[in-house]
Amino acid sequence: MKQYHEPQGAVKRKKRSWIFFPLLSTFLCAIIIVAGCTTELPSTGNATIDQAADEIRDFTGFPDLNLKYAGINLGYDGDLYEFEADNGLFSVNTRTGRVQSFVFYRPPLPWPLAQEIDLDQAYEIALKYAKERYPALWETTDQKGVENPAPYRFDHGSGDVDYNFAWRDEYYSSNTYGGNRHTIAGPNRVEITLFSTGAVKSYHERVISIDPALNLTPDLTEDQAWTIAQNYYASHRRVNVAKTQPTNLIIIPVDYFTPDVYFSKQHIAWEFEAYNDKERGGRIWIDAHDGEVLYYLPDM
Repeated sequence: MKQYHEPQGAVKRKKRSWIFFPLLSTFLCAIIIVAGCTTELPSTGNATIDQAADEIRDFTGFPDLNLKYAGINLGYDGDLYEFEADNGLFSVNTRTGRVQSFVFYRPPLPWPLAQEIDLDQAYEIALKYAKERYPALWETTDQKGVENPAPYRFDHGSGDVDYNFAWRDEYYSSNTYGGNRHTIAGPNRVEITLFSTGAVKSYHERVISIDPALNLTPDLTEDQAWTIAQNYYASHRRVNVAKTQPTNLIIIPVDYFTPDVYFSKQHIAWEFEAYNDKERGGRIWIDAHDGEVLYYLPDM
């Protein structure tokens, strides 16, 4: 069992942070600022720095984007080249060369729409953008689908409105427990935020290959896993706790919080968050096959 902590060791990179998602830290604090993208610096992956910069321009559709290289950050599925521009921040996976995230501070120009759009129009724009840039997420089978959580309209006041959309993969177990199939949340997703004019404000994707040998049918019921979780909470002086709802069944890598080890083994796990009258118990992940406590994240 692993308890989350600040990574220790000699790796001079920042900890994993999934940018643009609630309650997670802001990314792209510069490590090194180098003027322009033609500076000859060594590449630590299969994509060079110059190739990464070109990919950002192609991906965003702004070929004249003036980028500055800003170092390397440790991402969820590998190292990320980071870049800055006058109007935004960008990251590219060093291994795959894919743009993993970007954010624009102001609507980039030129942009064809000048009037504010509504939520339905924003959804169609975001969905088209996501499918064009991450088509693999929409490849479905009898054991894989796509979840579309509820969209959000953020009103910042003074007519400043953003629209946020997210899609993630989900998987389905074989028939179990009286013929019911479990839905298992996958690790891959794409999130897009639009300005009120329909211009893309931010983009983030996670791309992780699912182990084809992963057994998607849990051996433990939710109640059995919850009993294990309760005992573990009690061992950490969290007693008489109750579950928050909903309980999730998810795919989780064993090395989720370990630097330099990228998803060498995957599990399906019951994910619980608990509380009592005095305090929150924190979050815990129980292996859905053997009951191992994979991770415990105490309430901060």
